[in-house]
Amino acid sequence: MWFFRSSIGLLKIIEGADENYYFLFGEDPTLWTPGYEDPETVAEAIRNHTTGCPAWDQSEAVCSAELWQWQMGQLI
Repeated sequence: MWFFRSSIGLLKIIEGADENYYFLFGEDPTLWTPGYEDPETVAEAIRNHTTGCPAWDQSEAVCSAELWQWQMGQLI
C-alpha cells in the first residue's frame, strides 16, 4: 500500500485480491478507481482528480503522481 497525507485526508493506493490497484480515500472502504495493473496509473488519476470520489475530485487539494513521494507500507 502507498499512502499520502493530503490537506483534506488520507489517500491510499492498495493492491486488490485481483492483483489490480485501487484508490481509497480516508477510512471509506469504497474502491474509487477501476482496477489498474500499475499503481502509477492510480496515482496519476488521483493527481488529476479523475478518481470518481466526489470528496477528492471536487477538491482543490494536491498530491504527487510520483510514487516515490508517497509513503509505502502499512498504516499503524
